[in-house]
Amino acid sequence: EVPASSQESADPDLIKAERLRVRAANAQWTTLPVVETRQLLRAVGVELQPFVVVETLAEAKAAARELRYPLTLKLQGASTAAASPGVANGRALVRTWGEWVPQAMNAPPAGWEGGVIMQRTALEGAIGAISIALATDPTFGPVIAVGASRQAGSMHRHPALMLPPLNRRLAEDLLAKTGIVAPHADLGPLLLRVSAIACALPWVRELEFDPVMLTPD
Repeated sequence: EVPASSQESADPDLIKAERLRVRAANAQWTTLPVVETRQLLRAVGVELQPFVVVETLAEAKAAARELRYPLTLKLQGASTAAASPGVANGRALVRTWGEWVPQAMNAPPAGWEGGVIMQRTALEGAIGAISIALATDPTFGPVIAVGASRQAGSMHRHPALMLPPLNRRLAEDLLAKTGIVAPHADLGPLLLRVSAIACALPWVRELEFDPVMLTPD
């Protein structure tokens, strides 16, 4: 099915998105830094769970008071999906920082910008987690994939795939193909916004939301 033009999701703010594209081109970025990624997603109507970028243990302790435990630490801009295990309290934060960050400094992974992203590990009451991704196939062009979350430790399953543009019905069909979640109130709109990115912003070649935490409706 090729859907007709739809107003089911808000149009992206193309002016803000173009400013980010120009900034990325001038800086010769191949991957958007985390702050610019958040700005781009806001321009298309996607708000991420709060996070803070820190560079020292003192900054990490202050961020933990703001974000609240449990927390996950990730290397800012790193091309790998390296992340710390769930940090449950202040002692665990000090221990994880002391063990994990020096290892990264001694052998910096590709793309690491020197900061550490701190974010809540999971939403309270979460009943599951999935991954939603946009990739660009050399033959078919943009492809949207929905599957089990790797970051949340879900068992591996082949993701369900669909070519954009999507409408509401196609988004529901894509979710049904996963076999891991029932239709969820917020997932359909999120898929429509990912579809809008694929269609309106072809310079965005890859994008992944992982984990997308699920809570009861």
